[in-house]
Amino acid sequence: YQLRHGRALEINLHFYRQRIRLDRKGHFNAEHGLSLDFNHYAFQNDVNYRTDPDKALFIDNSVDLDRSRLRLTNLVLPILFRYESNPRNLWRSFHLGVGVYGSLRVGSNLRTKKPGETRDVTVGDFGLNDFSAGLRGEIGYGPINLYVKYGLVDLFKEGQGPNLTPFSIGLILLPF
Repeated sequence: YQLRHGRALEINLHFYRQRIRLDRKGHFNAEHGLSLDFNHYAFQNDVNYRTDPDKALFIDNSVDLDRSRLRLTNLVLPILFRYESNPRNLWRSFHLGVGVYGSLRVGSNLRTKKPGETRDVTVGDFGLNDFSAGLRGEIGYGPINLYVKYGLVDLFKEGQGPNLTPFSIGLILLPF
């Protein structure tokens, strides 16, 4: 179950964020919100799906696959504590934030493609955990910020798949 990190992708769509001042000048804030996260995991091995009760995802050596990608959609609630060097002008402010997140899986599918054929999409839960939680950190200046997320809950339920801990590094292009 080796991941192809170069083909992995995470897209976050924040549709609600609110900041609460913790000091008079606004340098320290608590922030919460709601977002949809779309995660795409690509595998080095030919990972396929079966419906037996043992393991939903397995390494399939019986067929050669061009592509094997697991896609997840999660509803995420992040809670961050942030520092802003210039709270009156976020475009000229140094940002630093740490916090936690909780998420609920709202959808998942496995996309596979055999050589010379069209892709096959299978929708299911694949033994994935429905709930997840983790740590989040952000650092940046103005409109450019880097973030890191580390999951505290394995991607799969115990005994239902490989031991994979979600981890992502990304870029945020707008300050909040």
